[in-house]
Amino acid sequence: MADRLEDFQKSRADLNEEILNCGHLGMKRFFALDHQAYEPGALGTKTKELPALSPPPFSAATTASPIISFAAAKRAGSAKR
Repeated sequence: MADRLEDFQKSRADLNEEILNCGHLGMKRFFALDHQAYEPGALGTKTKELPALSPPPFSAATTASPIISFAAAKRAGSAKR
């Protein structure tokens, strides 16, 4: 499991770097919005991740696997801080 998580984190970081370096203003704004969505606020991060774990029609995504992996990676990263 740890290898899959590390592979996911590396792949995600590599792709994010490639996308951010393309210089497209719309992509940079989208990434900023995504980052801000997980910042603490009126709802905690775990509460914001909860809809991704719920079944359709409640989930915002059609497949939750990448979202669950991303949430696990974010949680693992925040635990190390």
